Amino acid sequence: MDAAAWRGRPEVMEVLLKYSPFPSKLHSFHRDGYAPLHRACWGKRARHSQVVRLLLEARIEPELPSVNGTTCLELATRQETKDIVALHLQQSSSRAEEVASEKGMRSEL
Repeated sequence: MDAAAWRGRPEVMEVLLKYSPFPSKLHSFHRDGYAPLHRACWGKRARHSQVVRLLLEARIEPELPSVNGTTCLELATRQETKDIVALHLQQSSSRAEEVASEKGMRSEL
């Protein structure tokens, strides 16, 4: 799951989410302290946003902190990935709205 998220491969992530014998991998952290959600949030391409959407639809916690406390939303705002910020805003996360507002990244939904 880490590789599919990092590379922004929604078609692979879809298969993994559907058929993985290890659904807990979705919430697990790599030894570097990041989960698949964080890896997808680093990407700037539309395919990374598609992976984030799949992970959120699979009920991953949108505000899941990394080992250093960084969330997907914070990674996305640093990268100025407005699609990912918009996905978080659609999840009605109060923290997402707060961080997006701080960064001046309001999105038209």
